Amino acid sequence: MFIWLLLIFLMACTSAEKKADDPFVFYTCSMDPQVMEKKPGRCPICKMDLTRIKIDPNQNQQEIKLSERQIKLANIGIRPVEEVLFGKEKILNATITENENLTKSFASRMNGRIEKLYVQFIGQKIEKGDKLYDIYSQDLLQAEREYLMAFENEKSVSENGLHYSGFLKSALNRLFLFGFDEQQLKKLETDGQASAFYTVLSESSGVITSLNITQGDQVEEGQELFKVSDLSSLWVEAELFGNEILQVKNNTEVKITFPGFPGKTVFSKIAFMSPEMLPGSRINLIRAEISNVDLNYQPGMLALLSFRSGVKKTIAIPSDALVMDEKENTVWLQIRKGVYRAQRVEIGIQGVDSIEVVSGISQGDRLVVSGVYLLNSEYSTRKGNRFTKEHAH
Repeated sequence: MFIWLLLIFLMACTSAEKKADDPFVFYTCSMDPQVMEKKPGRCPICKMDLTRIKIDPNQNQQEIKLSERQIKLANIGIRPVEEVLFGKEKILNATITENENLTKSFASRMNGRIEKLYVQFIGQKIEKGDKLYDIYSQDLLQAEREYLMAFENEKSVSENGLHYSGFLKSALNRLFLFGFDEQQLKKLETDGQASAFYTVLSESSGVITSLNITQGDQVEEGQELFKVSDLSSLWVEAELFGNEILQVKNNTEVKITFPGFPGKTVFSKIAFMSPEMLPGSRINLIRAEISNVDLNYQPGMLALLSFRSGVKKTIAIPSDALVMDEKENTVWLQIRKGVYRAQRVEIGIQGVDSIEVVSGISQGDRLVVSGVYLLNSEYSTRKGNRFTKEHAH
C-alpha cells in the first residue's frame, strides 16, 4: 500500500514538472508586460502577482487574434492604405490680424465739437446706417446758409441764373464733402433752416477696432476718430526667412491651426507674399485669408500656419498608427476579421500628424489607425516579449 501511494506521488510530481517545463507557458505582469518568467511569482517592478499565459504554437508569431468584445474595448479603427500628395512640412508661428481690405477708417469731415457719441467702446458692433456721433460745427452752419442763399437766388433771379448756378454747385459740393446725401439735402431745401448740428451715420457694418475720441472733444477736419472692421474675414500673417521663400508661392495651400481651438483646422491659400524683406531683418511676410463668419477668431490671436514643399504622390499614414522604438518602426495591419499582424516599415518625411512610408506596406492594405498601442500592449502580454525582438530573429 505504501509503495502504491509513493508511485502516485512520484507520477504527480513528474506531471507537475512537465507542466512547469511547458515551453509555451509563461508568467507575465499585466502592468509590465515586458516581464516574462517561467515560474509563478511576483513582478519585480510593481510587485503584482504574475499572470499565467500560454502561447498558441500554431499562430503566426507576428499576429494576434482579438474577440469582438476586445476589438470594441480597444477601439480598433481601420483605414485602407492610400497614396496621397505629401511633402516636407514647414510650420510657422502666425498671428491673426484684421483684413485691411474690410477695415474703414472714419475721420471727421469738418471742424467741430462732439456733442454726443454713440460709439462707446472698442469691440462694439454696429450696422450700416447706425448713428455714430452728433457734431456741432460752425463750418457746417455756414455751408448750409450759403447753399440756401444760392438755392433761393437761383430760383428767384432768372436773369442771373447762370451766375447763381455756379455758386449753387460750389455750395452743394461742399455739403457733399461734409457727408450730406440726397435725402438730407432735400430736407434742408424743404425746411429752409440751417443748423450747426449734424448726425454722422455709419457707412458700413462691423466692429469698432479703434476709438480715438470721447464725448465733448474738439475735432478737426481730417482727424481720425475710429476704425470699423468687418471681422467676417481675417488675415493670418506669418514670417518666413529669405532663404526659405522659394519653398512657397502665391496660391500655395496652407493649413492653419489654433492653439486656442484644439482640433480646429482651417485650409486656405497664400494670398500675399511681401516683395521685399521686412526692414532691418531677413524675413519676408506671407499672408492667407480665412473666413470668420461666426466671429470665433479675433485679431491678435496666435495660430500655426503650415505648408508642404517638394510635394509628391506617396503613401502616408497618421502618426498615431506608427509604433516607434530605438530599433525599428512598426504598424499593425488587419489580415482578416479579428486578426492583426505587426509589420515593420521604413519611413521617410515626417509631418506634424502624418508620416511617409517608403516600404513595408502597400496601397490597399488595411491599416490599424486607432487602438494601436492597446493592440501592441495586448500583443506583448500574450507573446511574452517585444515583437521587435522577435523580428530580429
